[in-house]
Amino acid sequence: MGQLLAHSFAPSFLTRWYAPLMKLMGGDWSKGDFLAALGLIVAVIGVVAAILAIPGMPKIAHWDSEPSVKQSDNSSPAKVTPAEPAPKPAQKTGDVTSGQVNFGCEQTFPVETPLVSFGKNPRDVNAKPAWINTANVKAQNQSVSNVEDPVDHHLVGVKAVGTITGLDLQNLVVAKNCPGGGHGELTLHVTWIEDQ
Repeated sequence: MGQLLAHSFAPSFLTRWYAPLMKLMGGDWSKGDFLAALGLIVAVIGVVAAILAIPGMPKIAHWDSEPSVKQSDNSSPAKVTPAEPAPKPAQKTGDVTSGQVNFGCEQTFPVETPLVSFGKNPRDVNAKPAWINTANVKAQNQSVSNVEDPVDHHLVGVKAVGTITGLDLQNLVVAKNCPGGGHGELTLHVTWIEDQ
């Protein structure tokens, strides 16, 4: 039985593998042989394409990648970006007020205005603080305070700061008298140039 099995197996194995090789060497080709060879060629091409499509595999033919940019022999850049337009200087004006401050005799209050913020590259800053709408004031002062960016210390704005003091009390024989409470308003007018 072993010989019979070996005998029936041997021709089948040889027929499958030996016959196509003999056809390549000059034997007769049938229509089925052509279709089998064509299928084998298509399968080999598909396997090669699948291997080349795996990410990270070396690429032999780069049909799936973007075309590379070849540099020319001259020294000029391949891509010229348009130059950024020069900034245009713009004259700006800002006015702020602290609002009215009320105080009594011999009282002193610190006052400040809101910030006047600047844009890009502020210059030629002219800031004028002033007290307006004052009544019953003994003393007042005002100044300009620059506000800088905490990181690079460039000027980002200005504000007015100051103090205002009410009148002295009047000494009467039996008591002290306040001739009247006072009020005032700290303002800031600023002009400057910045880039737009």
